[in-house]
Amino acid sequence: RGGAVQLTQARTRLRVVAVRGKERSAVVDEVFVICHYAIPEDVLTGSLQIVGPPELRPKVQQGLARLLKTPIERITTEISEASQSTHFGKWLCVPVCDPQPRHCLKIDQNFARIRGKEKLGAFVNKMISDLENACGAKPENVSVAADHRGGRAEFRAGCINAEFSLARAPAEELLRQLGQEGSFLLSQAGLRSYFADAALHLVQAVGLRLTDEKLQEEFFEAAKKKLAKNSLKRVVCVGEGDVGTVALALSADSGKTQPAVLTKLVSGALPDYPGLNIGDVREYPEECSVDYTIDVIASSTVLPDGTHSDIRDGSSFLKELNSPAFVEQFTKSMQELKVNVEMAEVFPAECRSLCQLEFTLDWDAPINATSEDMLDGVCFIYNGSQLLQVMDYRHSVSDEDKEGDNREAA
Repeated sequence: RGGAVQLTQARTRLRVVAVRGKERSAVVDEVFVICHYAIPEDVLTGSLQIVGPPELRPKVQQGLARLLKTPIERITTEISEASQSTHFGKWLCVPVCDPQPRHCLKIDQNFARIRGKEKLGAFVNKMISDLENACGAKPENVSVAADHRGGRAEFRAGCINAEFSLARAPAEELLRQLGQEGSFLLSQAGLRSYFADAALHLVQAVGLRLTDEKLQEEFFEAAKKKLAKNSLKRVVCVGEGDVGTVALALSADSGKTQPAVLTKLVSGALPDYPGLNIGDVREYPEECSVDYTIDVIASSTVLPDGTHSDIRDGSSFLKELNSPAFVEQFTKSMQELKVNVEMAEVFPAECRSLCQLEFTLDWDAPINATSEDMLDGVCFIYNGSQLLQVMDYRHSVSDEDKEGDNREAA
């Protein structure tokens, strides 16, 4: 109600729920994205040969973007086989994923109020219902117990401590509602008086946990004891969000390693993630090449004194990429991302003008898709500030019809 919704940001999260009396529908949670793409003046291509597994590709892309101070969206990277390798060992990579992280809800109220089998059961059921209505996802493996907080609890029976498994996005929505006056949890939920005194603690994402240097050092020492003597060279852990990879570099003569040994090592290093999924072990050569393409749009930046810096174009990027100091600067950029990468070889970058543009838009059909399900996208083509054309699904259909009519007339 109230008219059209005006979107002013490049990325907007929309949450919609239907309300009828005291009933609420499931929450529909979608993201509306406005994608801007400017045609680049120059295109740079090059290759970095690294001593690392292919799983480092996203981090290499981030490292290049940080070093060159350019948006990561203007850089694309691909993995190819290394040439002229100087390291002949192998990488064993163990992928991990925590789809349902374990979170903790601490409620500063007397546990005695819900003590007893019947009271506790009713409380847990109401909590599950309220949390599901609030975020659109049902918490799993819910447990509620007394929390004496090391003897410092306000109540003799202890406070209320609830733990549950829930995907990170809906868990973050619960966290948002607990801090927002007038939210469903604080104004309409059956247990709203409890939620008013609650604090939600989200478990650290496993992808971030893997970047901890102490964890990597401890994992290295534990792995050395389980693998063939002097076979383990180094350990690299990378991750983003609730996914990550533990990679072990082994010497060429290390022999065969049982996957069960690595799985046990990884699960032992991450005891705070009971729902962790550990994938199949993957093997790669010790070196790989990361081929990159950079779209260069000439621009300058505003300096603190209000003046503009020199315009950065293809030639300035090329000079930086082919500089003798590039390896040192890139290594430092990767260390800022908590990744230690060794460079085997850097192939000179090349610069050329844009000669061909291919625009590709992919999507996955929803489950039980019908003929009416389609990607809803619109492309506005500008020359500077002048709108030249609007391309969408209806427009392309009408164009095809016109072409058919023209062919029939001919």
